[in-house]
Amino acid sequence: ATPTPEIYTLSLHAAFPICSIVGAIAPSAGILLSSRVIEGVGMGLIAVMAPASIAMWFPREKQGTPMGLWATWVPVGSLIMFLTAPALNNVFGWQSIWWFSAAFALLAFVLVWFFMKMPPAAAALEHSGEITSPKEIPDTKKALANRHIWFLAASFGFFNMALISMSTFYPTFLSTVHSYSMATAAFITSITMIVVIFAAPLAGIFSDKIGSRKALITWPFIILAIMMLFPYTINGAWIIVWTAAMGLIAGAIPTATFAAAPEIMIKPEYAGMGMAVLTLGQNLGMFLGPLLFGAIVESAGWATAGYWMIPILGLGLFSGWLVKVR
Repeated sequence: ATPTPEIYTLSLHAAFPICSIVGAIAPSAGILLSSRVIEGVGMGLIAVMAPASIAMWFPREKQGTPMGLWATWVPVGSLIMFLTAPALNNVFGWQSIWWFSAAFALLAFVLVWFFMKMPPAAAALEHSGEITSPKEIPDTKKALANRHIWFLAASFGFFNMALISMSTFYPTFLSTVHSYSMATAAFITSITMIVVIFAAPLAGIFSDKIGSRKALITWPFIILAIMMLFPYTINGAWIIVWTAAMGLIAGAIPTATFAAAPEIMIKPEYAGMGMAVLTLGQNLGMFLGPLLFGAIVESAGWATAGYWMIPILGLGLFSGWLVKVR
C-alpha cells in the first residue's frame, strides 16, 4: 500500500520525544548536535505534510481559514517556550527544557495518532477541482518546473529574512540599548507572536471572503517595509505598539502563502512538492536573514540594519507580485 501522509507524520512525531530525551540524558556536543539535526529534518518534513494534508481536506476557496489556523503553530510554540523555558531552567536546570520538549512532542504524537485521518481519495480530488486519477504517479520534474511556486517561495524567503532577523535580535537591542531585563525584552518581542496567533486565522477568513490570496501576499509587504523605518528609533510605549502592529500585519503573509501553494500546483498529488519548495524558501530566509542582519549591526549599527530590511521586503513584494494566483 502507498504510505499515506498520516504515516509519515506519525513517524516524524515519534522522533521528536526520542531526540529530546537523548539530549537531556547525554548532553555531549556531538549528541546534542546530532539530535538537533534529526529534529530539524523532522520539522521541515512536518511543515510540508501538514499543509498538504489540509489541501486534501478543504476545497480551494475555503483553504484560507484552516491554513490560517495551522499557521499559528510557530507563534504558539515560540510563545510557550518564551514563557516556559526560563522558568524551567531557573527551577530545574537546563535539562528540564529537553524533558518538557520530549513530553510535549509525545503529546503531539498521541494527538496525531488518534485524530489525523486522510479523506477518501475521491473527496481529495473533488476538493482540488481535478478529475485526475488518484493512482497517477506525480512527475517531480513537471512539479518543479512550475515557476510560480518558486516565485512564491522566494517571496516567503524574503519575508522570513526580515521577520526572523527582527525576532532574533530585538531582545538584544532592547536589553543593550534600552536597558530592559532579558525577561522583559523577550516578553516585548513575543508580543509580535502573540498577535500573530489571532491575526493569522483572521487573515485566512478574510482571504476566503474576498476570494484572493495575492492581495494578502503582496500588500502586507508594503506596510512592513514602511514599519522598518521605526523599530530602532522609537522609545517607551511606542515599542509595544510597534511589536503588536508587526504581528497584526505579518500574520497575513504565511496564511495567504500556504493557502496559495496548493492552488499554484493545481493537481493534489503535486501539493506536497509545492510545500517542499515553499519550506525551502522559508528556511533559507530564516538562515540567511540573521547572518546578514548581525553583520550589518556590527558594522553600521541597529538602525541601518533595520533599514536594510526594507529592500529585502521590496524583493519579497516583487516576487509575490510575479506569482500567478487569484
